[in-house]
Amino acid sequence: MADNLLDAFAEAGIAPPSKDGKPEERPDPGWTLEKAERRKRPPGYASRRVPPCPVEADEIRPGLVAWLDPAILIGSGRMMFTVEPPVKRAGWFVCIAVDGFVATFAGLTTNPGEHLVRLKPGEQGRLEPGERGRLAIKPEWRSGGTHRWRTDPQFLTDGTGVWHGDKDVFARATHRERCSADQRARITGKGIAAVRQEVENLRGRRFRLLELTLSRRTETERR
Repeated sequence: MADNLLDAFAEAGIAPPSKDGKPEERPDPGWTLEKAERRKRPPGYASRRVPPCPVEADEIRPGLVAWLDPAILIGSGRMMFTVEPPVKRAGWFVCIAVDGFVATFAGLTTNPGEHLVRLKPGEQGRLEPGERGRLAIKPEWRSGGTHRWRTDPQFLTDGTGVWHGDKDVFARATHRERCSADQRARITGKGIAAVRQEVENLRGRRFRLLELTLSRRTETERR
């Protein structure tokens, strides 16, 4: 335990009570050393005060999980996505494939989507109803990253909603990533295999959505 309350605040990563922007020598008596100790951040905690540490393009490989800004992906004009309109909320995405300078990412969410019915491969290429809810990213598949990444429930947002484009665009979209290069969030090979299978199960629907997106873009360009 820290020797004094101000040191305890520092160790816990908490801003101590202040007056006119300067720490008080005698903080509110409601704060105690024990309370500050309980507020200590768990290992891997990424404070908003930590400066961003964007991902480099050469770091992008299957299994990497990064905080992406879809606005940058959409605005680049060098990205293909298979859900129209695409999600615009920044969040965690996982790289599921890399081919040279091109990568494929899929979005993640903490919403289990219990109202959704997943699909599984059927006979002769047909798709049959499968389990209810989104594909869960099991805790044992996760490593690195923040405490929330390792402990909060995580799910694949939608097997049809993949993003395909240049690695350098994905790298630029990680401008809010706060985990350092040696602490990047990742999904194990077994987890990536499960995600790829889920995506593959929806391959036909995804290609149809992609064709629809391309046709809409063509019509817009003609106008």
